[in-house]
Amino acid sequence: MNNKITRKFTLTLIILVLVLACSSTAQPIATNAPVNTVEISSSTATPSVLTCEQVQAVTYDNKLTSAQVDAYIESIKGKQFQFSGVVDDVLPTLAGEYQVFVDIKSCNRIYLLGIPKEVALTLNKGQPVSGTGTVSQEFQRNLKISVNVTEFNH
Repeated sequence: MNNKITRKFTLTLIILVLVLACSSTAQPIATNAPVNTVEISSSTATPSVLTCEQVQAVTYDNKLTSAQVDAYIESIKGKQFQFSGVVDDVLPTLAGEYQVFVDIKSCNRIYLLGIPKEVALTLNKGQPVSGTGTVSQEFQRNLKISVNVTEFNH
């Protein structure tokens, strides 16, 4: 309970300081009060290989602001990502490559980039697939996780 009160007070103090700092008539505030740092949940720590469940746990965490989620997403782009699920669909891209949409149990659908045509055309809906890749630069908040595939098992 005391921790919640301290957090509310800290957030109120931060908001007050921001409002005053943005005001054109604001004067500097001298204070000897200790500076409180805000620690983002340890769930945002990036493991060496990410899974869909781990990314979704952070990106859908109702305690994080949109700015915090965006910062997390930026921090995981290019990181190793492991997937295992079933093919939901295969679609061609404008660049002539194929995207494979994969349903992962207990997680949102992801899409895989860089699948060669000769592989993509052999995949069937419901077929189990797994592999690794890196989180794509295209991944943004409120979008499906996109993965540049480096290893693909089908």
